[in-house]
Amino acid sequence: MNHITRISISILIIASCTTTAYTQNIDIDWASSINHIDAGKGFNSSMKFISSSAIYVEVGSVVGLSIYGWLQEDDKIFEAGIVTGAAMLLNGAITLTSKYAFNRQRPFEAYPYKIILRDKQSDNYSPSFVSGHTSMAFNLATSLALSFPKWQMVVPMYVWASSVAFSRMYLGVHYPSDVLGGIIVGVGSSYLTFKANEWLKERREVPWRVSQAAIAYAGFQE
Repeated sequence: MNHITRISISILIIASCTTTAYTQNIDIDWASSINHIDAGKGFNSSMKFISSSAIYVEVGSVVGLSIYGWLQEDDKIFEAGIVTGAAMLLNGAITLTSKYAFNRQRPFEAYPYKIILRDKQSDNYSPSFVSGHTSMAFNLATSLALSFPKWQMVVPMYVWASSVAFSRMYLGVHYPSDVLGGIIVGVGSSYLTFKANEWLKERREVPWRVSQAAIAYAGFQE
């Protein structure tokens, strides 16, 4: 390795480290700025409520759509419930894998002098990257937007999902990059699941919801 090559490699390494450090500083600064917004106790309580709503809204939507679609014999709604549930499972698997693969400390743990933990729920938090609440919220919003592509569904769901993402930074449990990662994972997993279902529907002979009585009747008629 000649002298010029060594110098070039050294410059690249230094530049890479500098860029990483600069990006990390921005991440911390933004996290701290959002975390230190002083809007009163009412705002703090609202952020806690919105943050905790993610898992209940997603699971409730999956169960509600599936049961309602089945009882009403509505293939579209029943299918939306099943596909949303599949997207939720895929999103959960990717999110959990990412957390322990990157094993990043929570901001309030890494920078206790900069970040306030506003909602202590555990003494043992999972790793920070990616934000699980954010990925769940955007996973549900995207699944429902794809299944029911009307602004009356799309706008409220994404406003709610964005509020969940913001709340995670305000409460001091995630960096902006964690939230961005959660958005990408949530949207991506729901989109992949939706497209996979579209591909399977082209090859599926029996609709999502066909009662056993209807199948038996069809067989009897033959």
